[in-house]
Amino acid sequence: MANFVAVPSEAIEEYLQSKKFERSVQRNEFVYSRSSARNPNVHIKVYTSIKEGQSQVRAAGKDAIRVCVVFDNGRKSFGVGKFSPVLRVHSVESVLGRLHQRLIDAAKRGNEWIDQSESRNQNFYPQASKSVSEVQNLEEKLADSESYREFLSAIGESPSVDGELKVEGM
Repeated sequence: MANFVAVPSEAIEEYLQSKKFERSVQRNEFVYSRSSARNPNVHIKVYTSIKEGQSQVRAAGKDAIRVCVVFDNGRKSFGVGKFSPVLRVHSVESVLGRLHQRLIDAAKRGNEWIDQSESRNQNFYPQASKSVSEVQNLEEKLADSESYREFLSAIGESPSVDGELKVEGM
């Protein structure tokens, strides 16, 4: 069984601040977060298990350091990824090493989610793939086809000489 290490809060806080994480307090616990450079609504959060006003993390078995990725635009908020807890065992250096690896994993997951989100938006709002002249050429070919004329007569419309649609009775 691994030995618990009482990690000094300043070691965790200095490490996170060196990585440009900002501290906040949630339910008397220091939580560090950093926004993505690609999308400011995507955040990596680190729940440190450091109680406000204490110089060390919580006692053995009480809580682990947790890392997650969230989307929060002020109106809606949801989780994008969560990772294995950072157990506080062996040495301070090994705890910080595992925290570093979780932050790398979180950054990768955040970027994957942003890529997927951009892809969904691109599919939802597709870019025009044909030029105006290509579309006009296709419309002319379509207007000349027999099936198109049959379709128009079935719905009560007929093509005009200049290619514009004329609706009967209008």
